[in-house]
Amino acid sequence: EGRALVAAAEGAGVALQVGYLQRFNPAFIACRPRIVRPRFIESIRIAPFAGRGVDVDVVLDLMSHDL
Repeated sequence: EGRALVAAAEGAGVALQVGYLQRFNPAFIACRPRIVRPRFIESIRIAPFAGRGVDVDVVLDLMSHDL
C-alpha cells in the first residue's frame, strides 16, 4: 500500500502524508470485519461524559492528529 501511495503522489506531483491514528485502534480493528456495507453506525458511549470537545466538529477535532 505504501509504495502505491508514494507512486500516486509522485505521479500527481503532490505531497503525501499518511495518518494512522484510528487505523490501528483496536476498536476499529474489531469492527472492520463486521462492517461490510454500512449505511449508518449507531454507537453507545460507555465512559462518563466529560464535556470535552463539544465546542468543535469531530472532523476538526480529530484531523489535527493527521496534520
